Amino acid sequence: MSMMVVWWVLVAGLVVGTTHSRLTHRDASTCTPTFSKVLFNQTEGSQYVQYAQHLPDMTGFTLHYWINLLEPANYACPFAYYNEADGTFIQVLVITPLSTPSFVLQVNGVIVSLVQHKVKLVGEWHHVLHSWHSGTGRWSLYVDGRLVQSETDERKRGLAVSGGGRAFSGQRHEIITGKYPCDGCGHGLHGWLTLLGFDTHGIQRANYWMTRMMVSVVADGCSPEVGGDVINWKNTPRRGYGGAMEAPANSTCGAF
Repeated sequence: MSMMVVWWVLVAGLVVGTTHSRLTHRDASTCTPTFSKVLFNQTEGSQYVQYAQHLPDMTGFTLHYWINLLEPANYACPFAYYNEADGTFIQVLVITPLSTPSFVLQVNGVIVSLVQHKVKLVGEWHHVLHSWHSGTGRWSLYVDGRLVQSETDERKRGLAVSGGGRAFSGQRHEIITGKYPCDGCGHGLHGWLTLLGFDTHGIQRANYWMTRMMVSVVADGCSPEVGGDVINWKNTPRRGYGGAMEAPANSTCGAF
């Protein structure tokens, strides 16, 4: 079993948690420069990347990524998953028209979480981790390795997402699939994305010390080896559309 899988098994069993301080960009650690970053500028209609990976049926997940916006965007979409057979989906949006960004998590049209968190996303790299666990109704948001908010909403228990669909980054699934035509509309992620990982286990104990510690380790470590059980930035094939550009990432954690 790989280190990556072992880590996420621990996450799923606790499930995950900062006993030591996170690194700032100025005193950041050094990553192995063997991974890339993707640039989306949305200048050629709809830009996105699609992951060549089968996703199973899901009743929870943990998603994490590094993001650096070029400009504010109404609907920056770091991740979307859509099953055309039954319309079930997962969608994560970062809405930044104002000074305080909103982080939105949607499952099957239900807004599972909407959190405002004051952080400068334009021109700076930040690590973001979202988690959802359908069995308990628990959702969590971490930014730069620190827990921002976590709540249990029993009204949203029991949601399920069918496997076999398509996973994307950069654009909302409604636009990619043509439900909402968007030729040159300028929506989508305007900026850089790297080290995205997706796991089918949701965090249940968001404030537990080991959960906070492990999330902090992921945020501070910037390891391309740590991803998830279905999508790993280093090993999961992906293809860009609409002019999305891939470039080597800088080796400095938090300054890619």
